[in-house]
Amino acid sequence: MKKQCLLVFIILLSLIGFTLSACGKNGMPAVTPTGEETNQPDPETSATAEPSPANTVLPSQVIFWASDGAELSLVSNTQALLLTLAENDGLELVLRDSLSISDLTPAVKIVVALEPAPNLMSLVESAPHVQFLSVNIPNLTPSANLSVINTTKEDVEKQAFMAGYLAAILTEDYRAGVLARSGTELGQSTIDSFFVGVRYFCGLCNSRFAPIEYYPKLAEIADPTQQQSWKLAADLLIAGSVEAVYVQPEAGSIDLLVYLMDSGVRIISAVSPTEGMQTDNWIGTLKLDPNLAIQEMWPKLLNGEGNTQGVLSISLIDTEAGWVSEGRMALFEKTLNEVLNGYIGTAPIP
Repeated sequence: MKKQCLLVFIILLSLIGFTLSACGKNGMPAVTPTGEETNQPDPETSATAEPSPANTVLPSQVIFWASDGAELSLVSNTQALLLTLAENDGLELVLRDSLSISDLTPAVKIVVALEPAPNLMSLVESAPHVQFLSVNIPNLTPSANLSVINTTKEDVEKQAFMAGYLAAILTEDYRAGVLARSGTELGQSTIDSFFVGVRYFCGLCNSRFAPIEYYPKLAEIADPTQQQSWKLAADLLIAGSVEAVYVQPEAGSIDLLVYLMDSGVRIISAVSPTEGMQTDNWIGTLKLDPNLAIQEMWPKLLNGEGNTQGVLSISLIDTEAGWVSEGRMALFEKTLNEVLNGYIGTAPIP
């Protein structure tokens, strides 16, 4: 009888164990998770997950293209300005000495190109999503995605006028002169406006002490590459007791500038002295400066607006030799401001 009871008890325990194995925790039926539940991210993992590279938003870019042959001082000044403008608007400035269509990705908003910038127009036509700004590149016309800052005849006249004015206020007895290229339109414009600038300050400009002469003096150079040609012109001014000379860029050479300074003549130039040049007699460099125009055009370029013509300003640099005092600089800047705003005419009256 005891054996039979024990057998019944064992059978009951087996039935109870089988029933419990078919249930989940707390006696609830076991449930297999669905696909949605298995794909739910772990809260801690999702909180620290990094964004994938595909979803990272890169900043828009401004490309500064300064190819071989670009003027070094212009490159330096323009790069500094563009870096400031780009940083202020959250853009990345990229420097290039060459440029191809593959560089003009969708991230590129603006390209600023300095002379010579070969193949610029083909890039303008191939990348309509980019706003291009050309600086000192001749024979370009503004278009939908091209704005230009070019040197005009009026710019040359203003530059020569200010050179004449500067020579007059710095030179005792107004003994100023100009060296220009003969037989060219720019050369004649330089001569005419230089004379207007000198005479704006001193009127008749006749010296008070011997040798008694009228100023300014003029000498023209037929071929700046020939020593005989430029030396003849320089000696003509030296013989006329000229103390300060403005040298038109198209008429100048390093040898000419060195010869003048070694002869005791002070220089006003449109081009900065080369590295290593002795500059004790260098009054200063009158640069046609695009920076103000770039700043004024910048908002339009950012908004995708092209077809704009910028106006060059003028700045006086390379004055380290100390020929321009603070008082004369203030007088120069006052007159320059009036010239740039159109209050003073810089061309001869017909």
